[in-house]
Amino acid sequence: MALTLSLLSLNCPGAALAQADDDDDYRPPMRRGNADDPGDSDSGASKPSTKLFVPAFVTYWTHDALGYHPSIAFTIENNTGKNLVGAPIQLQAHFRVLAEGILNIYRWQTYFDTNGGQQLVNTEAHGKRPFELPMDQSEWPMIECKILCKLADGSPSQNLLVARVQPVAMTDDDARTQLNFLLGRTRLAKARMEAQKKKDQLQAAAAPKAKPKPEPPKQTPTGAGAANTTGSGNSNLSQPHPEPEKPLTAVAASMGNPLPLKGSELQALDLLVKGAATQAGLGDDFYHFEKSMGMPVETDLQDKNWIWAQYRKQPAMRLYAGSKGRTGKADTIICILKQDTLSDSQIGSAVKALAGKFKSEKINAAEHSVRYVDNSLSSSGRLEFVVINGQSFRGLSFKLNDTDGARATAVVVSRLPGALGEQLKEEARKTNILGFLLTGLGESAQRQPSTDGDRARRSGPTYGGNDDSDQ
Repeated sequence: MALTLSLLSLNCPGAALAQADDDDDYRPPMRRGNADDPGDSDSGASKPSTKLFVPAFVTYWTHDALGYHPSIAFTIENNTGKNLVGAPIQLQAHFRVLAEGILNIYRWQTYFDTNGGQQLVNTEAHGKRPFELPMDQSEWPMIECKILCKLADGSPSQNLLVARVQPVAMTDDDARTQLNFLLGRTRLAKARMEAQKKKDQLQAAAAPKAKPKPEPPKQTPTGAGAANTTGSGNSNLSQPHPEPEKPLTAVAASMGNPLPLKGSELQALDLLVKGAATQAGLGDDFYHFEKSMGMPVETDLQDKNWIWAQYRKQPAMRLYAGSKGRTGKADTIICILKQDTLSDSQIGSAVKALAGKFKSEKINAAEHSVRYVDNSLSSSGRLEFVVINGQSFRGLSFKLNDTDGARATAVVVSRLPGALGEQLKEEARKTNILGFLLTGLGESAQRQPSTDGDRARRSGPTYGGNDDSDQ
């Protein structure tokens, strides 16, 4: 019988991984010559890691017609030094209920792909057993998830991660969006650490070697009874005296002649246009906005069809990037410039700077349009809009009162069809992050009251009900 099992293990590449289904304490057999084998003491030099790596993961609960299922979405990165593109990866997800000890196993297979010069794959797993979850999240069952994998090259199975399923309900699309956000933040932190390390190495290499400090000159004693030690017969050598420190003076700037602007207070349009070469734009992923603008200072997911993120690199300018369908790609970008007066050519330059992948397209001449509104929305009783469109995108500009009360200019670009102004009004009514745009668009700043369904979607899923609109 033992001989039969051994032959099956040799002929079946997934036998070692299948054995882990019946024994959670399974360990792969020791292999001679493996750098990861703790018993291999013959290799004196350190070898590169032959393990797969999980840079980011998200645990959650997902809902279907049967109930709620524990789930996990994660990214696998190839650190083996081998080309595994197209090679199958056998995976198992072990979902164990800690209170009962019940184990549920989900098996599947996936393949590596290349992204940004790295071999990685995004995948997810769901527990087969459905649960009825109560309203109180503290009473949800505690589930532990362990991920095992095995490559087709005959290497032993590997335990990728062990994590606790978080008491959060979301759809698979929301989990993928959060996974991409975590992965981008991890890559950004890694890139910053590597850049700082290189900078420190260059500074250390360029720094001149420290010279020994010269010895201070010997003080020559003076006065009666002092011996002459200079050999010149003059015992009263004069020592240089430091000049007295001049008092500091301050000059107040007049209102008509202000002080020069600092780098962070440059004209907002100059900041946008000069950085257009490296600035993320229309059609780019949120990851590129983090690379060029830093981490978002605010995000808004109140509209289930959109994700909005605010980026601010300078006090004079901030961006709002919106992704319809929560794909992570910027479909609409709103730029708020701390400038009240812009010419048509300057607005055209701002539109092209925000166009991203479409900045090479030719734009049409600026078209002006006026709306007459109540004096409570505009002191002059009129609003002026400037429309500048490209072949694949549309642009809009208008004046508004910013969140701090100062006058500013909004420049908007979008690759979505339809009336851009009406789309902005709709999103400003549905979200908090864009509510300040309403007065500039000729609408009251008071948002429409949320319905019960909207409140349920914002606070979480309605458990035990029949509302599956978000699933």
